[in-house]
Amino acid sequence: MSKTPDSPALVVLRALFELAEVDVRPSRALVKGLLDLDDPTLDACITQLRQRGMLARDGLTMTMVGLAIATALPPFEPRPMGSRMVVLAHAA
Repeated sequence: MSKTPDSPALVVLRALFELAEVDVRPSRALVKGLLDLDDPTLDACITQLRQRGMLARDGLTMTMVGLAIATALPPFEPRPMGSRMVVLAHAA
């Protein structure tokens, strides 16, 4: 197993960082909507990030390692969303 997460996992990490920067508590639904991910893909990304010590074991909180790596990543580009109202409802 590589120490570096796959690219989609790094996109999730950067998205979590950007949400934290604007003081928005991330949820699975919000991250799925922003990145247009399905459940299995998001689960795989979260698992990779946790296995590498970048996310806390529970929730979507970055560790110090995750924070350091996320700051070095380029900003993520939100993908087109199916329904902005659903994402906005989860962001509140």
